[in-house]
Formats: sequence, structure tokens, C-alpha cells
Amino acid sequence: MTDDKRGFAEACNGSVLIPEQDHPRGAALAADEEYILRCLGAALIMQWNALPTVLQREIFDVAGAVGRPVETAELRGQIA
Repeated sequence: MTDDKRGFAEACNGSVLIPEQDHPRGAALAADEEYILRCLGAALIMQWNALPTVLQREIFDVAGAVGRPVETAELRGQIA
């Protein structure tokens, strides 16, 4: 994995973590982020076959790397 992809994966991995003291406000933020991610994911799935194969592979690699390292193989299987 390139440094760009690793950095992106690390940034995404912690993007929904909310400090305990901000939980009420953070819960709404997390719900908004989840909704946005679901919409983007659905749009990506609907356009998947129109994407160049090289881009499909890159997206697959990055998506598989976003999870925790111990879950990477399982996550890649679920995505596939």
C-alpha cells in the first residue's frame, strides 16, 4: 500500500471516533457522517461497472485497508 493510501485509511479509520464529553453532539455528527457515507457508498456501487478496472482495484484496496488490521482479510472478503 502506498503512503497516500495508508494515510487515507488511517484518517478514515478514526474519523467517527467521538470524545466521551461530546457524545450528545457527537452522536448527531456520527449519524450525519454515517448517512453521508451510506449515500456515497450507494452511489459508488451504482456506478461500479462504469469505473475503469484500475480505479476499481484502487478503491477496493483502500476500502480493504480502512478496517482494523486484524479484520482486513475478513473485510476484503465482505467487500468482494
